[in-house]
Amino acid sequence: MSKIKVLLVAGAAMLMAACGSTPSMSKDLGVSVGINTASQTIDPKASSRDMIPPTLDGIKAEKAMERYRKDRPEESRAKLVESLGSSN
Repeated sequence: MSKIKVLLVAGAAMLMAACGSTPSMSKDLGVSVGINTASQTIDPKASSRDMIPPTLDGIKAEKAMERYRKDRPEESRAKLVESLGSSN
């Protein structure tokens, strides 16, 4: 029983020693995070305003995708690859 008491006292002493020393920190610890956050904020009062998020109509999105695909046809890419292969 005395070994258990010694171990308990030693364990408690270690825990007390671990909690006893506090690291010294500078007074401006964390200030750089606040400065960086503030510099990256475009509109600080944006969260207080009721704004509707921008949306895109499905028909408009479909037409935009069709225009995108028409501007980049497969044939033009195939010709590019063929012309590069024949120059070697």
